[in-house]
Amino acid sequence: MIDQLKRMAVFAAVVEHGSMHAAARALGTTPSAVSQQVRALEQDMGVALLHRSPRRLRLTEAGERFHEGCAAMVAAARRAGQQLMQLRDAPVGELRVASPVGFARHLGPALAPLLAANPGLSLHLEVSDELIDLVEARIDLAVRFGRMPDSSWVA
Repeated sequence: MIDQLKRMAVFAAVVEHGSMHAAARALGTTPSAVSQQVRALEQDMGVALLHRSPRRLRLTEAGERFHEGCAAMVAAARRAGQQLMQLRDAPVGELRVASPVGFARHLGPALAPLLAANPGLSLHLEVSDELIDLVEARIDLAVRFGRMPDSSWVA
């Protein structure tokens, strides 16, 4: 399946760039490797996707229809990568914080500048004097008072 997805991406690049040579340059490979990938895709699918001549490539009717799906797949992969980069570059999502009851009133003012500077970040505050399972509760940060038992926690 992975090989087929790669071949579909190569096929989309050939159509996008208009030739095997241009696609090879864009993909950082050789025209021969691009041609082999497209040929293998055609064999896998059992249909010709391109009409080839020494000077020109032209999509077959099946190639035109198939290209739509291949281009959509490549675009979806690019969007997924961009979304991941956004997650890496700026804090987004839910910050889950656990605090004892007596300390919780201090967390709002302390975290307000962080939340104001990062509009994609929201706060979920778990307030309890009981020791909860931080992993089970998906807690990112816990404030605790008292003697810390031996554990792998960072204090």
